[in-house]
Amino acid sequence: MKALDRADVAVDSDQALALARRLATLTGADAFATLDYHQPDAVLTLIENLAITPAVQRQEASTLTEQAQDARLRAEAARQEAEDARQRAADELTAARQELDRIRQEQAGLLEQGSDATGRAEAARQQEADARQRAEAARQDEQQARQRAQDAIRDAQQQIDAQRQTVTDLYAAAEQARADYQSQATALRQLNGQISEAQTLYERLRGDLAALNPQAPDGAAEDGEPAWKSPAKQDGWAYYRNTLSGPNPTEPTAAELAERFGVDPGNARNWLRDFRAARATQLAAQPRALSTA
Repeated sequence: MKALDRADVAVDSDQALALARRLATLTGADAFATLDYHQPDAVLTLIENLAITPAVQRQEASTLTEQAQDARLRAEAARQEAEDARQRAADELTAARQELDRIRQEQAGLLEQGSDATGRAEAARQQEADARQRAEAARQDEQQARQRAQDAIRDAQQQIDAQRQTVTDLYAAAEQARADYQSQATALRQLNGQISEAQTLYERLRGDLAALNPQAPDGAAEDGEPAWKSPAKQDGWAYYRNTLSGPNPTEPTAAELAERFGVDPGNARNWLRDFRAARATQLAAQPRALSTA
């Protein structure tokens, strides 16, 4: 508990996700080691349980997206408020200018009346000065409102950019986790296919070996493939392997081998028995190679 407190797991989401991923891996290691690979559904279920962390990341990414949307709405509200303030200031400025025009017209009329209207002209000039001051104040208010709106929009945009980057990083992590899961599932399906092929070969070899033992390969090529002394048998082995590794794996018949490679049907049946034994040996070695990888 003290180590968790020092790690600030409760307040740091990245550390919390890393800890959850590590705990899920450690607590599931024993179960993964004791899996029965004859039951693919159980293996896939365990892998899906270990892949729960990307789902949490996707949920957090969705939450950050909603926060970014809220920030954008607040910025839009601030911009609208600034626009309203600017419009009010513009209306006041228009009204002040109209008042100034009226006063000027009144001043002109007073000047035409002669010296007796001097006092009224002075009052009109004072009113003009007051109107000019009000217009200047309105203009300053408009500039301040516009500046506040620009500041609010800039701050909101910075928050949106930061949250958008966070969402992008989380989605990238989730996609990587999904790719890792798909890779593991593909490897598992391939392993299950090899196990199924080995079981089929085993059943067939039981019948073949009941009468006599199969002939072992005469050697091994550089790539680990069995090597037979007969070139025709070596070609038959390559054809046998390609047929089993195709999209619809089907073991060739003895008659098919005899016709394709020009050998006696009885000899072709012996080929099949030897090929099955060699293939079973290959499949038996693959799980050991996977366990030591």
